Amino acid sequence: MYTRDGRPDLTNLEMDLFDVRMKHSTERLADNEKTSGWHRNILKPACLPITIIIIFIAMVIMFSLLNEDYVEGFATWKEEQQLCLQQDCRAHLVESIPEGMTYPATEKRHLSTYEVWLELLQSTQVSLHATAFYWTLRAKDMLTDDSDAQGTEIYNTLERVGRERQVLLVQNLGTESTMQESALLQRQGFFQGLADVRSMNHTVWFGSGVMHTKMWIVDDAHLYIGSANMDWRALTQVKEMGFALFNCTCLARDLDKIFQVYWHMGYPGTSLPKVWPPKYTTFFNFSNPARLQLNGVPSEVYFSSSPKQFCSRNRQSDISALLEVINSAKRFVNVAVMDYMPVVYYAKPSRYWGDIDDALRAAAYDRKVSVKLLISKWNHTKLMMYGFLHSLSAFGASLGPDMVQIKLFTIPSYTERQSKIPFSRVNHNKYVVTENTAYIGTSNFVGDYFLTTAGAAVVIRQPMELIHGNRTQESIVAQLQDVFQRDWNSSYASYMNTNFQ
Repeated sequence: MYTRDGRPDLTNLEMDLFDVRMKHSTERLADNEKTSGWHRNILKPACLPITIIIIFIAMVIMFSLLNEDYVEGFATWKEEQQLCLQQDCRAHLVESIPEGMTYPATEKRHLSTYEVWLELLQSTQVSLHATAFYWTLRAKDMLTDDSDAQGTEIYNTLERVGRERQVLLVQNLGTESTMQESALLQRQGFFQGLADVRSMNHTVWFGSGVMHTKMWIVDDAHLYIGSANMDWRALTQVKEMGFALFNCTCLARDLDKIFQVYWHMGYPGTSLPKVWPPKYTTFFNFSNPARLQLNGVPSEVYFSSSPKQFCSRNRQSDISALLEVINSAKRFVNVAVMDYMPVVYYAKPSRYWGDIDDALRAAAYDRKVSVKLLISKWNHTKLMMYGFLHSLSAFGASLGPDMVQIKLFTIPSYTERQSKIPFSRVNHNKYVVTENTAYIGTSNFVGDYFLTTAGAAVVIRQPMELIHGNRTQESIVAQLQDVFQRDWNSSYASYMNTNFQ
């Protein structure tokens, strides 16, 4: 047969050849089936365990590859815990007491914020990493006041450190006036600035919020975390509470991981990662704290961070850490904080946020735990707060006397000069202490601080028998309990009146 253009039509030939090949192959396959069937019957039982072993080996290899960071992390965790167990860190509560405030001479004096910051700066051999909400260490940036001498010395010492050591600073992206000093540090220097500075813009990531953490890490060995801003008033005109550690590599390195998260987020154009890389992973949290000695007292310690989007693997979020402290209390929960409002206040629209308030009510109602709140009253107290406090107080009254007690803490101005210093004369503390645990943080008890604002805290648990035994003087928890009782019983604290104030 031929095609229309005269060529031989090979279609039928190709199909015939295909049929022949298929017929031959089928016949050969049938023969093979007959002759090899007995081989398969013999091999089947032997292949099954071999197959299982091969699959198991493959799964082990895949698991190892997929979890390489976990396996490596476990080894590092053991190393970190071993390092912690070998350390006896020098620990201090750190306070700023505004000029003019006095306590009985019998009360223990703690290191001042100024003294600790100066020691940290003078101890710097390699690097200083620090965070700031804003910068006003020198009063001349806003007014003239003699009480700025300590702040000025801190700034000048920071300049000197910057000439010889690495200084990394992370700050909130604010106005020109709030970043003037950091900008000066960034510009000064012979070849480069005295400090590398990055700014965090929370509005880009969360729609609201600020960098509100206040911490210092020196040489991966010493640290400070607390309520004090980079502000001369935080040293002499505002009451602050913080915590410092010296010769404590185990915890300083862990706190620096939170700093490194900030440093990463402060790079221009950075977006929130879906998962933080392994280098930011912590090994310490509520379930697995660092175990070490603080002033010779066995202690369990970890750091928490907010918001949760800034928490790397295993990092306890700040709100969950705070709730764990409250929910674990068996005898009492004592709170000292500037602002207490169970709402999201700064983000719009505002909404109710009862996480902390609910936990305190549950502690009193469900577990019969005594609850005391020492809340700040000053020129900028929000009237809304009094309503929430009276609600909590009324709830406590229904449970019996002294179950929930609330006092307002007021720091008076003793001179006309003091009264004219803006945003001063306030108890700026942010801590909680129970029968065996101390929580010292950087956040007010308002929803925004835990949801959209960068904050951090240290949590310290110590044995009850040592807190109330012969090691009371060395126990950080016992010292914080004493600070709370000192302030609660002082002339600066008073119960609220019926006029919601």
